[in-house]
Amino acid sequence: MTTTDEVQILDQVTLTNDQVALWLGQFHDRYLPGARGRGMRLERVWRTPAGRGVTTVHILWSLPVVRAFFAMRGAASADPGVAAFWAATDGYAISRERRALQPVAVEDPVPVGANA
Repeated sequence: MTTTDEVQILDQVTLTNDQVALWLGQFHDRYLPGARGRGMRLERVWRTPAGRGVTTVHILWSLPVVRAFFAMRGAASADPGVAAFWAATDGYAISRERRALQPVAVEDPVPVGANA
């Protein structure tokens, strides 16, 4: 169960279809072990069509608390392997984006069509 203290990170990398397997292999071998060492928990990996001959890989991570998120960022900035991995990715990816997300508790959702 997600708590409001948990932080999730959504990475999205868009690649040509022929690059997806290569990138996922690099991700698995070069990035994932260090990410886990920085406290990131891999939740899910998806891929979706993003156009003709193009796929977006979506990777969902979680960290238990906001403080762990900032500790992870500090550790990542001190690790030259992280910068090298993303620089290599930028050399052939069409685009990439990272979003940090924190759940919001909603006790009484507004019904669809209701005026707020």
